[in-house]
Amino acid sequence: MSAIKAGVKEGRGVATQNVQDYLDYAQDMRQVSNGNTTMKSFAIIPDIVAIDIYTKYNIDVHSADFIKYPAQVEKLKRIIREEYPKLLTGGISNRFKI
Repeated sequence: MSAIKAGVKEGRGVATQNVQDYLDYAQDMRQVSNGNTTMKSFAIIPDIVAIDIYTKYNIDVHSADFIKYPAQVEKLKRIIREEYPKLLTGGISNRFKI
């Protein structure tokens, strides 16, 4: 999974992105156990994954209003857990056996 492809609607082509640095970062974050923060990271989402999620599910994670819709946030979390578990951060990945 060092490169991810995302199809574009209407047969316009396929985009790819090397995501190895994102995978390495996510793995490092899962291994860090720091309870001294008030912010919990869920996942790191490369642009190619954001495009894929938008293409498949019509969820725009870059939208300024995205966070205002809890149902979409929960759907995104489910998608990441099921389709991109290696992008999870924050130490929660052990439940998903990564």
